Amino acid sequence: MIDDLTSRTGQPEFRDFAQAAEDVLNDYDNGLVAAEGEHAATGQRWLWPAALFRRLSAAGVPRDLARTVAADTYAAVALRQQHRQTGPAREIQARFDALVDKVAAGTGPELAVADYREDIAGWRGDGRAQGLFATPVPVSFADGTVLPDGMELAGIRETGARRAIVAPLVEAGIDGCDAARAAGTADTRPWAGASDVPGVSDAVARYWARIELAWEEPERARAGVLAEVAAQAAIGQFLSLRAEGMAAGEAAAVAAAGDPVAVHAIAGFVQRCRDGAAEDEAELDAVEAAAVAAEDGEDYRGLTPRADELPGYGEIRTEAEEALAWHTPGLAPPTAEDRVEGEVVGRFERLARCGMDRATAARLAVADTAERRALAREERESAVFGEAMTVVVDAATDLHEHLEAQLPRWPGDDDEDEDGETDEAPGGLGRAVAESGRAVDDAEAALGRWPDDEDEESCGYWADASDDDCCDDWDDEWDGR
Repeated sequence: MIDDLTSRTGQPEFRDFAQAAEDVLNDYDNGLVAAEGEHAATGQRWLWPAALFRRLSAAGVPRDLARTVAADTYAAVALRQQHRQTGPAREIQARFDALVDKVAAGTGPELAVADYREDIAGWRGDGRAQGLFATPVPVSFADGTVLPDGMELAGIRETGARRAIVAPLVEAGIDGCDAARAAGTADTRPWAGASDVPGVSDAVARYWARIELAWEEPERARAGVLAEVAAQAAIGQFLSLRAEGMAAGEAAAVAAAGDPVAVHAIAGFVQRCRDGAAEDEAELDAVEAAAVAAEDGEDYRGLTPRADELPGYGEIRTEAEEALAWHTPGLAPPTAEDRVEGEVVGRFERLARCGMDRATAARLAVADTAERRALAREERESAVFGEAMTVVVDAATDLHEHLEAQLPRWPGDDDEDEDGETDEAPGGLGRAVAESGRAVDDAEAALGRWPDDEDEESCGYWADASDDDCCDDWDDEWDGR
């Protein structure tokens, strides 16, 4: 499946596979290639993106969404096979078949695709984390057995959550850094004595930078760094377990191990994948949001600074709180996640399934839902404003061109034409002014009145003043100098 595609990309990364699939789809749109059967034996299996796209389109998925899903699906399968992860590759194909069947049976395409993305979360990317604790940590047992935390043997060897392994090492390094600072013996690398487990010394260095360079309080800096460690380790182990073929729910439970920060990070990662974000971007945002939530506590309003000032935040938050008040834990969302009650219940259930207490899960679900939807509303309003400004610019351009075409030249500046006669346009100025006035009226009608327009009193003096008044004021000021 991937021989030709690998030669085209040059390196086995998800974005390269996805771009190669996009190229195939472009060729298919232009009629340069034909969609081969999904199990064709022609040796041209790199044409599968076109076949996947055709299946989605036939089921009723909109064109742009079908292109994106087809490219992502093909890239995910190709990369899993490149890494010899045959189990996840087959599972992705099975989930894709289920997606096509759901849409064909009448499920909304957007909802079906969101469910599909959630099902393959951890496989729709490179399969490795971006943070400090992206790789499995070796765990030694009393009998001499050493296992990476992603290779657990249930009932025989339990390595536990990666967070539980690395967090104590980071905290010990922070304690050493504080001791060196208190004794006045800290050099330029007070984290040099930290554990050699990958990522630990970097985490301690971040703590030192926050207190020495950013002048943060040591307590807050410590809490923030440990929260980042928990979030990064949790998502890193989640991706490691998913690469081994573990189901998403089980991988989330193992990696989080009931820690609130880890649960919030994994649930946020899955939610962002469900919304269509690239997995590397989803990871970074989820880690930062989990760390901010841990630092802010009850004051958490989302990752965006001053999120509660976003348009509609309070209204959306109230609606989300009311939806959770009527929700029975354990049940599916009452509506699709394109509505507030559906999204907040979905977020709440993901947090609760990973072991978070209901009160904390409800608080975080409400805050994250309100922030995301308020940001979406702000983007829509910005788009409307941009369209309105386009109307204004177009109207001004038309008016300028109209005036240039209609206004006569002033006396003395008239140019003679080839016959030696002077061009004149009696009454042209009046017609131009009248028509330009109509153009302005049309522009105002297209725009409507802004809700925050100032009333006429703000410019009433200039609107009422005659030319003589203006001249008198100017003469008075000049005489007084």
